[in-house]
Amino acid sequence: MLWSVLFGTMFIAAAAGLIYLITRFHKFELFKRTAKEHRFLSWLLAAVPVAALVVCLILAINAFSMIVVNLHLIVAWLICDLIGFIVKKYAKNRGSIIIRELRRFSLP
Repeated sequence: MLWSVLFGTMFIAAAAGLIYLITRFHKFELFKRTAKEHRFLSWLLAAVPVAALVVCLILAINAFSMIVVNLHLIVAWLICDLIGFIVKKYAKNRGSIIIRELRRFSLP
């Protein structure tokens, strides 16, 4: 019983995570430009990198390990989105000081 709950939760989290990754890829500029003319095609193109990642990981390792790798990728992307949200909110309140500081510490 416990194993079925764990695997069920893992599959649901993986499915939700794959949808999240597709929405993140859809925000790239290439897909935004495509969405102006062909909305369905832009979503389909955003799903291609995610599907390629899933297929490559299934072929390289097994399906359960692929789900774990994808979940780690999703968590890392969520953390980056959270940091980006905090920086945008802070930059709005503090003006462009935070942007100058981030540029100072970033690579040229």
